[in-house]
Amino acid sequence: MGVRLHGITFSRVLTSPLQRARQTCALAAPAPWAEVEPDLAEWDYGDYEGRLGDNICRERPEWTIFHDGASHGESPVQIAIRTDRLIARLRTLSGDVALFTHGHFGRVLAARWIGLAVEQARPFLLSTASHSILCFEHDRPDEPAIEQWNVVASESPGTGTESARASLKQKAVERWENEGGEIPLGHPPMESRMQDAGTAVGKKLIVFDLDGTLAESRASLDAEMATLLSALLGMAKVAVISGGDWPQFKEQLLANLPHDEHLKNLSLLPTCGTKFYQFAADWEKIYSEDFSADESKQIVSSLEQALETAGFKAAKTWGETIEDRGSQITFSALGQQAPLEEKKKWDPDFAKRKQIKVLLDKLIPEFSVRVGGSTSIDVTQQGIDKAYGISKLRDTLGIAIDEMVFIGDALFSGGQ
Repeated sequence: MGVRLHGITFSRVLTSPLQRARQTCALAAPAPWAEVEPDLAEWDYGDYEGRLGDNICRERPEWTIFHDGASHGESPVQIAIRTDRLIARLRTLSGDVALFTHGHFGRVLAARWIGLAVEQARPFLLSTASHSILCFEHDRPDEPAIEQWNVVASESPGTGTESARASLKQKAVERWENEGGEIPLGHPPMESRMQDAGTAVGKKLIVFDLDGTLAESRASLDAEMATLLSALLGMAKVAVISGGDWPQFKEQLLANLPHDEHLKNLSLLPTCGTKFYQFAADWEKIYSEDFSADESKQIVSSLEQALETAGFKAAKTWGETIEDRGSQITFSALGQQAPLEEKKKWDPDFAKRKQIKVLLDKLIPEFSVRVGGSTSIDVTQQGIDKAYGISKLRDTLGIAIDEMVFIGDALFSGGQ
């Protein structure tokens, strides 16, 4: 290993805290110093520590570490979050960086480096004392690539010297030009792009809608989205606004994110911004703009009248169709527990709900009526909607509105 790394100048050397990787790092001696990086540790095998895969499969025939994770150890979502956090750090570093890690984690690192899911790391076999090279094609940070993989024993890295690397780079440039490509001029290095809250758009706060944007309607974040959102929280301030109430936020969003210090970068605004939660030692409610009992009664009655007039009452529903969330009353055409596929079919072009909204605007003009989700209409106090939530974010976080970016799926009048 030491011979293969000889001649390469590393700007940083990072090693797993585990003994085997640290010993390999010391023997290879790519630099007189090395930093311990906890995120380079091997997959936490939990109850499976020291057990062979064949033995585990006798109990769980379909089991693989990349799909199922380890009992009382790390799940694929958790290992992806850790890997993406490391990649985010690596992207801020300049020069060649040496990493000393382990088999399963190294395979996940390769997959996540090029944007693949953890489960797709399985074919990336790694041998003991092998080396691999992760890089950027054309030196562009938006084109991560794998230059070499699992080079072992007597094999030569082929790019072990600065001159060899420069030669290959020049050939790549020539091939790119010969094929009609253009070398981008003034393309900023990743470290400068990461400095502004981790975004390429120069915004200080990224605001997301939940249903239809971060997740399907009333569905939990999938593993990939949870990984990406967690990585984003490690480098930027994020807010999520949704028509859903606080229990839905906890089940749909928070249950799928790691409970760590990065939650301090997350602001949550349930019920279209009529409630505001921030994280300190735990989640704290900052405000809640609730209806009076008479206002709630009036809104529910108007919703029932509008539905009757429009003729859009569903023949079959799953659970309650009108839910009083304190600061917001929500109509869900098929019920709160309706299957996602049924929701998608009911009003895909928003036409039904837009008709209901026209009726409600006449019946309760003193309140704000918004179309949201797949089958929902949300009613709040006038002026207290997602735009109100954005203004609360401005006042609470001290971030100007033009320094925010909002990402949603219903960006039209009467929607978000």
